Amino acid sequence: MNTHLDRGATLLSHNLYGEAEKELRLALSQNPDSALAHHLLASALSLQGKLDEALKEGEAALALAPEDDQVYYVLAGIHLHRENLGKAQSCIEQALRFCNDDPDYLSLAAMIQIGKNNWQRARELAETGLAVESEHILCINARAYALARLSQVELARQDLERALALEPNNDFTHTNMALLLIKGGEIDKAASHLQEALRLDPNSEMAQQALLDAIKSRSPIYHKMLLFTHWLTEMGGKKRVVFILILLLIPALRSLVLLTLLLIWSANHLFTFLLRMDPLGKRILTEQQKRDNTKGVVVVFLLLAFFAFIFLGKSTSRYIAEESSDQLVKQIKEAQINQNQERASKLLERYLKKLRGFLERKRFSVAEVMLTSLDEQKPGLSKDQQLELYLNRLYLYRNGAQDKQTFHQGKEIMVLTELRLFLKETSPADLAAALKTPAVQAALQRLKIQDPRTL
Repeated sequence: MNTHLDRGATLLSHNLYGEAEKELRLALSQNPDSALAHHLLASALSLQGKLDEALKEGEAALALAPEDDQVYYVLAGIHLHRENLGKAQSCIEQALRFCNDDPDYLSLAAMIQIGKNNWQRARELAETGLAVESEHILCINARAYALARLSQVELARQDLERALALEPNNDFTHTNMALLLIKGGEIDKAASHLQEALRLDPNSEMAQQALLDAIKSRSPIYHKMLLFTHWLTEMGGKKRVVFILILLLIPALRSLVLLTLLLIWSANHLFTFLLRMDPLGKRILTEQQKRDNTKGVVVVFLLLAFFAFIFLGKSTSRYIAEESSDQLVKQIKEAQINQNQERASKLLERYLKKLRGFLERKRFSVAEVMLTSLDEQKPGLSKDQQLELYLNRLYLYRNGAQDKQTFHQGKEIMVLTELRLFLKETSPADLAAALKTPAVQAALQRLKIQDPRTL
């Protein structure tokens, strides 16, 4: 081993990753074909978060030493951090093929299974590692994490307490314990563990995100939503998708499911926004998280504005329809009283044309307002106009059932009774003439019938 390679390995073992990187690059400048230098450099780069460079060095090491189980182990870790779980599993399986009893390999294999939500398999791998080395910290952590997701919380807690007793300065164990405490509602204890984890490793993204969740979980609302998302996660990928799809296929639950998912997404952004006012939260949030949160909050408020517009728009449009309908019917009646039949006829035809348009577009709430105005003020109507309105009311009450503002139980029966009475009192000649008008024909087509006397 040359001097630079020796120094690089020593610095790496003391967690001095930047200094190790420099020495290992010097080692490679002297011997570019050193598989060991390449794979140690890959480790140093990966531990600094330089994943693309690390992958390049790991693949170079693999090309030089295709049967070195440590190279596969390093590559598996890099792929895990890149969230490429398929490649990570393939690499760790190769490492275990060469050496199937290494607890480091088994703990990493367990973490990969955790990433895939295979909790039971993760537990089995961790326990295999613990059978080899009973005090292996990563195996204990992996098993505790899996146990917590398998609802064996007390066993998970015992594992983590044991891990902390063995190695009190392990930031991952502190973070893992905090996640368990958050789940149990012990927010202050969780925050204490996370602050210790960040003291030990200020760059731990896992601890930073967990601390953000802990601070936001001081709100019971957010904590319940967080537990719900954890429950969905613990269900596993395929089961979760199937569960949500089944709920979406049930019409009565579809809106509730979509609303719940939207509320969870919105709540996360809103509580993160509030966290930006908190002195501790302000320090933890990265600039990228703040930028993402700003965009998310803008989208949330746009969605709220949209739903408010839809809700208020319905109420406003109904109010405007009531006012304008009443005014127009009054004008029709005034024209009739003043014996200005031409004006009354034009106004009435304009009114009926608008009514037909709303029915065609299935704007049932506005159509009902217009029909109600005619019914209450009762302007003089011809036989064909009366028949058209009866048919339109019937169409409204048969097809507007989804609109709570327009559907009233029993109204269809009432309209049918009035229609039959009208047909009985109308002379055959007047009825025949009314049935020939285009407006009545259109109303019949909407009802999908040919003759109202068959009703």
